[in-house]
Amino acid sequence: MSNDSPSNRYARQIQFAPIGQEGHDSIANSRVAVLGGGALGTVAAEILARAGVGGLVIVDRDVVEWTNLQRQALYDEADARLGRSKADAACERLASINHSIQIEPVVADVGSGNIRGILEGVDLVIDAADNFLIRFLLNDGSLSTKTPWVHGGCVGAVGQVRLFRGDGAPCFRCLVPEPPPAAAVDTCDTAGVVGSATHVVASLQATEAIKWLSGNRDAVRSTLLSVDLWSNRIRELKLNESISEHCVACTN
Repeated sequence: MSNDSPSNRYARQIQFAPIGQEGHDSIANSRVAVLGGGALGTVAAEILARAGVGGLVIVDRDVVEWTNLQRQALYDEADARLGRSKADAACERLASINHSIQIEPVVADVGSGNIRGILEGVDLVIDAADNFLIRFLLNDGSLSTKTPWVHGGCVGAVGQVRLFRGDGAPCFRCLVPEPPPAAAVDTCDTAGVVGSATHVVASLQATEAIKWLSGNRDAVRSTLLSVDLWSNRIRELKLNESISEHCVACTN
């Protein structure tokens, strides 16, 4: 066996019994879209690239800035100095990490005009958008196309994660029926963010994605996981069936 063979590269992942060769082959035949090339998106994309996900699509409209370097793992000072497109810079770095997978940058806003096209071409989506309007588009589009997606959000040192299957209740709108007023929501710009917290949340997102893509659907989290790394709290919110009774998205 040559040192750079696929069997050698993914040996430790394949040795993990719940994944095995069959699960790894399923991962390798999967295509994932990452909506957002920021802190969550770069970390989750790198984990998935190293895991051998067959195709990655990185969607982001922004350029790399100096304030990104504290937590957005795929970028360096040269990217910020040049103001490079996040999608292009991330994909270039991912290609240097794993040349054997297909990587596609998409420099664009995510909106009603392209969300369905993004979903129809992939097996799963990572929510790294940090934007409620995009999450609502993603949620409704996933229900329409039956595409699973992994929600993640992080501000300060607090984050949350859950995979939504896209095949019915519960959905993201069951939790958040309407977008909250912008002034009522803390963001990284207004409240700051701890880099380690974004890495934890993105790692949890990638793990849920790997469970799903490898065929371990029973291992996927059924609760909403909330972590506060500063106050040392981990909480799980169980989504009871009653939460979906009046949802405008997944019960109509």
